[in-house]
Amino acid sequence: REQLKQQILSLASETKRGLTATPAQQEEMYDLFTRLEGLNPTSNPLTKNGINGDWELKYTTSESILGKGGFPRIGPI
Repeated sequence: REQLKQQILSLASETKRGLTATPAQQEEMYDLFTRLEGLNPTSNPLTKNGINGDWELKYTTSESILGKGGFPRIGPI
């Protein structure tokens, strides 16, 4: 799991949180997330109290967050 997490963080950094991600990099990221999700030992993690807290967005495909497609950028990238 740790290796997958590091690969995700590395690719997120390389693509400037998804801003410069190519279709191939987006597909690679999706594959990494899918593999990591399959290794999650917690059933129904979104229903657990540990999910609450402050989060930092490291990667997104959201065009509005990235400021693509005519949308103004939301927050720092």
